Amino acid sequence: MAAAREAVGLFGDTRWTPDGLQNYIKKEYDIISEIFDLATARGCKMFYPFQGADIGPFHILSPSRHAYLHLLPQFEETPDPNKAALEAASMWVGKASFLQRAVDSATAAIESWTTESWAHERLRDGGQTSASNESSVVCTAPSIATGAYCSLATPASEH
Repeated sequence: MAAAREAVGLFGDTRWTPDGLQNYIKKEYDIISEIFDLATARGCKMFYPFQGADIGPFHILSPSRHAYLHLLPQFEETPDPNKAALEAASMWVGKASFLQRAVDSATAAIESWTTESWAHERLRDGGQTSASNESSVVCTAPSIATGAYCSLATPASEH
């Protein structure tokens, strides 16, 4: 609930209450909500993977709580964001319009005809990514075999 209180002003519709916003997001992300509820009911410890946290052997590098709260309104399944507030905080990534999603889908289909390899990748410098991708958890942990550290990135909310 604390996150909903902090993020409610980052959504475009000023009529949202923290409870209403939380319930809406739980409904839109019902599978994630169900997994969370089942894990909690079975006594699993739940941790928020925000920058600086240590969870088991993992040290979380990104995202920060601040960044996540500003990215959340820009996820595809959340209510429309307060673009002005996000731009003022220099956190606007952009929520794609229907037309932009259609163009991106067509572009992805065309790009899938080419092969990607270590020597040839299709990512561009300055390319735009989604807010949910930007919220991916990046962590590091020592290797059991060598003691060296490795990093891992995982999508936070991709479907």
